[in-house]
Amino acid sequence: MFADRAAEAADGALHLLQQPMALGVLTSVALVIRDVRRERVVPAAALFVSAATVTLALQSAGWHATFVAGCLVVFGAVCAAAIQPSLLVMLALCATAGFALGFGAGVPFATAAEAFGALSTAGLILLALHASWQVASGRWPESPLRRLAPRVIAAWLTALGLLMLALALLRR
Repeated sequence: MFADRAAEAADGALHLLQQPMALGVLTSVALVIRDVRRERVVPAAALFVSAATVTLALQSAGWHATFVAGCLVVFGAVCAAAIQPSLLVMLALCATAGFALGFGAGVPFATAAEAFGALSTAGLILLALHASWQVASGRWPESPLRRLAPRVIAAWLTALGLLMLALALLRR
């Protein structure tokens, strides 16, 4: 019984890691919170995972892919423009991204154990990305790559979101 649930949780974690839209959402949230103080990151990550958990109660809908693609466009544009959102805006972005993560990873269609594996993996990846950014910022505070790399990644995420948004709208 426990082994079956553990296997389902591992399947959920692996499923998340194979979903490009979910990984794009994770990366975009990590870019939004990259310079946030440590004590604000945990509540942001908790809100992010909690919002993704809410998607368990939702049914499959045709607008899920469009919503995820739109979120990638918005998050990518915010990060590419190097906008530092206020705390409330950042929390709202994290909640919205949580919904996008749930839809992008297919959480509404998973069992509870698979969803647990996917969502706990998402939270851990988000915290690990933030911690690695903090370490890199401490080692190379004046590096031009520190300013340029997030903007380039965000531009790619925006382009991915625009492409996925166009494809989702063409299907209709």
